Amino acid sequence: MAGNPVHVDYDEWSRASIADTVRSKNNEQPNFCFQPEFVWPKRRQAIPPTLFVMHAIICDTVSSGKTVEHPMRTILSAVRAVAFALVFLLLCLWVAAMRLRSLDYYLGARLPECAASLGILFILIGGSLALTCLTLFIVQGRGTPAPFDAPRKFVALGPYRVVGNPMYIGGLTLLFGFGLYQHSKAILLFCPLCFFFAHVFVIFYEEPTLMSKFGTAYHGYIRAVPRWIPRS
Repeated sequence: MAGNPVHVDYDEWSRASIADTVRSKNNEQPNFCFQPEFVWPKRRQAIPPTLFVMHAIICDTVSSGKTVEHPMRTILSAVRAVAFALVFLLLCLWVAAMRLRSLDYYLGARLPECAASLGILFILIGGSLALTCLTLFIVQGRGTPAPFDAPRKFVALGPYRVVGNPMYIGGLTLLFGFGLYQHSKAILLFCPLCFFFAHVFVIFYEEPTLMSKFGTAYHGYIRAVPRWIPRS
């Protein structure tokens, strides 16, 4: 939307607009109208006509009771979430590929060649599930999977409707698939150990923390949705 800037006192105009929003919400007659050609007698600032439209949208959002989320916050949450996920993924792959693979020598024969194809399937399934959860954390939860930068809003959408910890399930499935792809028995045996530590972390840290943060909403959630195995 193009046009020449109009000169208004933006502070005065903002106060009048918000006052009209309150009057409209209380079923009172507004006394302020948008007049782009009008020049307030006080301090003058050049305001593009597009700002009038943006301000009207914000006022309508405020009057409807909705929360205005700054796009930059979502972008920063996405950057933090992706960075954390990449660091965690690379760390796990480094441990699996560089450390655990050396133990395969002591575990006997290699897995059959068809294990690689099956491993790719598990990697795709686990990666898709983890990526879906990561997206929900960014868009819905306004946070990341990291415990020190957890979602600020309660997330109970998508796979979280079926099981309580789909992020861990996706990560473990991806790791299991990587072990099959690498024909590594050591990586496959490492997966149950990872699940044990994830289970202990969920019970003794994550669930109490979320309970204190979200209260009765989370209490009702954990009573209705299982931790690991979906109900039939």
